[in-house]
Amino acid sequence: MKILHIQYAGDFSEAYNRLIKNDGKENYYGQKYSVNSVVQQARSNINVMVLTLKTEGYRVELENNLIAVGMNTHKTDYTLIENEISQFSPNAVILRTPDYSILRFLRKRQINTLPVFADSFDNVPIWKVKTKLRNFMLARELKSKSIEWVANHQINAAKSLKNLGVNSSKILPYDWEHSDNP
Repeated sequence: MKILHIQYAGDFSEAYNRLIKNDGKENYYGQKYSVNSVVQQARSNINVMVLTLKTEGYRVELENNLIAVGMNTHKTDYTLIENEISQFSPNAVILRTPDYSILRFLRKRQINTLPVFADSFDNVPIWKVKTKLRNFMLARELKSKSIEWVANHQINAAKSLKNLGVNSSKILPYDWEHSDNP
């Protein structure tokens, strides 16, 4: 089994070294939980690659079954992204950025995909044509039969997926584990 995580920005390798290897502090709430969930997949004998689109260029094996790749692109280069995906040949992708071009590529190759977002999709005025078009293209991919569920952080952001026309039965709100118990 091979799972590919695609994220827009950040530095997974740095976060792994700081949080897992050195037991350091999080830059934001839930970061250690997020990184550790990926590490646990690799430690359960799943081949895992984390592909970060906007970061320094690198390719490093962090531990058995866990590779981190930084694309070092200033402008999104879909040819490079598609080549990385094809080379890794994943069984499943966890897509952490709402990118319709990547979703379309994955759909055409029939790769199981779980979009996991932390974004809001508000209704936009008609004069914001570029945003309207981007949202339309994203909605088309998210409504595809190839996408079983779409996760979004917090209830209101998850509800905003309905603004795109995503069927509510496909929407999964999520949150990080909380250490407090009010």
